[in-house]
Amino acid sequence: MDAENAYDFEKLSREIVVSQFKGVPDAPDKTADLVKRTIVAAIKGTRDAKQAPDEIVRQVVAGSLAGILLIERELPMSAVFILRRTADAAQDVGIDPQEMLTWGLQGVARVMKMVQPPVIVAVQNEIESAFMGAGGIFADLCRELRG
Repeated sequence: MDAENAYDFEKLSREIVVSQFKGVPDAPDKTADLVKRTIVAAIKGTRDAKQAPDEIVRQVVAGSLAGILLIERELPMSAVFILRRTADAAQDVGIDPQEMLTWGLQGVARVMKMVQPPVIVAVQNEIESAFMGAGGIFADLCRELRG
């Protein structure tokens, strides 16, 4: 599927989080569940359309986390919740969980352009605590995106 006809999962995910989870006490957990369901449905639903699963994961994660940012919820904890559910989705679509986690980290890194450095460090520390070794990978991804 060419970029012109590809589904915009980033925008869709962000809009769902903002419209459905603003003011919801467990918004980060609900968002993480939404991420898993969306990734599974999107990858299964676009296989014939040839939309790349790596970009689907990046878009869903980035859009969902941007939604979390817009509804002013805790970003570091939300990022970890989302990454865990992203890895869970891997089993449902037959993709290596490590590969899926890497794509998820890339999606989280996209959102870091919108926040201050102390928030990036907090997200990195939370990721490192949850996924040993992933904090450094995340920091490298953020540096790449910031140029």
